[in-house]
Amino acid sequence: PMPQRAELADPSSAAWLLEEDGIAVGYLAAGPNSLPHTLAQPGDVELKRLYVKASHQNGGHGARLMEAFFAWLDQPRRRTLWVGVWSENHGAQRFYARHGCGKVGEYEFIVGASRDLEFILRRPA
Repeated sequence: PMPQRAELADPSSAAWLLEEDGIAVGYLAAGPNSLPHTLAQPGDVELKRLYVKASHQNGGHGARLMEAFFAWLDQPRRRTLWVGVWSENHGAQRFYARHGCGKVGEYEFIVGASRDLEFILRRPA
């Protein structure tokens, strides 16, 4: 089966689809943290994927997805959030900083034959 199907069936994971006029324009998926960091604890959550169609970027759509995500993340209690972001994706880094995430580490993420430097961001509980 597709990994997304298993992920969606996992009660510790969640996903949001943002639609406009019946067309998907954004997506956010979260689940148990898998980022390599010494501060990581069981029960921490990782924002795995956040996409907004290029035609809909800078229109507040990412913030709407984050608002829905935080409503889930912090009930019944505030939980620690982890995000991995490519070191060269400055727009994403600014976006996550606006949502309370700060850089706490970095690691190499293997993409095919190359290694990308990824930053590890964290929003404490």
